[in-house]
Amino acid sequence: MPSPNTIKTYIENGYYHVYNRGVEKRRIFEETRDYQRFVNYFKLYLSPIESLRREDPLLRSSIVNANLSDQVDLLAYCLMPNHFHILLKQRTKDGMTKLMRQISTGYSMYFNKKYERVGALFQGIFKACLVENEDYLLHLSRYIHQNPKDRGVSLSDFQWSSYSAYMRKSEQEWLKPQDILGYFSTTNAANSYKNFVEENLPGEQNLSLDHLIME
Repeated sequence: MPSPNTIKTYIENGYYHVYNRGVEKRRIFEETRDYQRFVNYFKLYLSPIESLRREDPLLRSSIVNANLSDQVDLLAYCLMPNHFHILLKQRTKDGMTKLMRQISTGYSMYFNKKYERVGALFQGIFKACLVENEDYLLHLSRYIHQNPKDRGVSLSDFQWSSYSAYMRKSEQEWLKPQDILGYFSTTNAANSYKNFVEENLPGEQNLSLDHLIME
């Protein structure tokens, strides 16, 4: 029987919670450079081409051809030592698959070469769950950003998630928090979102977390 969320519903303009972890629950990020490498794939594949060309006028055609900035919007992410969570919107039916294939293949090759290992790095194909209502979309962003809460660092200071961008501490062209922040206060969306993420909300326990469990 297939693992939950390995069989996916592909729709245009669909929001998805994408996640995976290391094979045999192993670490997939050993040091800072590993996290940086993974995040750099977001930049390469999701930044507008014109932005990449400003940084590198001699941008390789292979990067241009692999770019998915017109097919996928990245809304939120969190990288933990042995797993990751991503919230995205795919504008085309295969945008998510293209992005995750490129990231998973590229990062696995980098990791295996660096640490002199062979074989699969991730626990099978990435998992993806279609988000079908606004309440769940907001709850997912909260869940993703709360992942580091037991690591002894404030959520906004955790370096390997999109939360600092939501708090207006950083900004990247390849990250699109507007879809989430648009549901919050028009006068101070960042502060409203901070309260939403960092305070316990009544009724939250009624939202099912079944698909978030990594078997």
